[in-house]
Amino acid sequence: MYTDWKKDKLFFGWVLGTTIGLIAGLIIGFLCNMFIFMNFGNFIMNSDNFWIVHLVMLNFFGSAIAGIVLGVCQGLPLEKILKQKALSNNISRISIKWIIATTIGFSLGGIVTNLWIDYLHGIFTNLTNNGDQILFGKMFLLKLFTILIFIGLAQGIMMKMSIKKISPWLKAHINSILASFLVGMFPYFILNALIAILPAGGIVTLGVIWIISPLTITLSTGLIYGCITFFSLPSLFNNNEV
Repeated sequence: MYTDWKKDKLFFGWVLGTTIGLIAGLIIGFLCNMFIFMNFGNFIMNSDNFWIVHLVMLNFFGSAIAGIVLGVCQGLPLEKILKQKALSNNISRISIKWIIATTIGFSLGGIVTNLWIDYLHGIFTNLTNNGDQILFGKMFLLKLFTILIFIGLAQGIMMKMSIKKISPWLKAHINSILASFLVGMFPYFILNALIAILPAGGIVTLGVIWIISPLTITLSTGLIYGCITFFSLPSLFNNNEV
């Protein structure tokens, strides 16, 4: 269906929207969490139901906002794809459902990853000689890949309402995660080597850990994720469904 994709603006629109949405969503979601913690930090830390309040006020809201951003950025090129490729007659309805599904998937992924984050943190800390300095990249990778699985599942169910019918879409997400992992290993090891020779706790070191590392991981993941999922979009849509 998608012939001569190098000249197809739909392909580049989807990949660009997905990449920008993923990066912008994570940044805006992080800033949202920072705003909430700065204004309601004492309430969260002193709450009798700390874990519930923490998951709802930080993990859920931040992830939900990130999901909305990604859903909108994907929804815009998705409308053009559906219209030009005649994959569906309910374009406006699909766009809304897509944003809702992406928001739900991102939110659930964010909550689930934070439920076992402390357990994995302990494991990785024991296995890592450099401690928390290179631990952040590993945890970020795991969280991002887990969130993408939940996004794909939510989008597929919302579009098809059947696990069997959405299997090609889920396979595309799994393949994109595996490909992102393989491609991302190269810059990941370079950044780890750079962190190892930088002074611990220095501004440059923290900049690599908290800014360059996640941006590099998210950029490569977004590009590969967008490329692979683009070719699986027809499996979710046709004129008689959705």
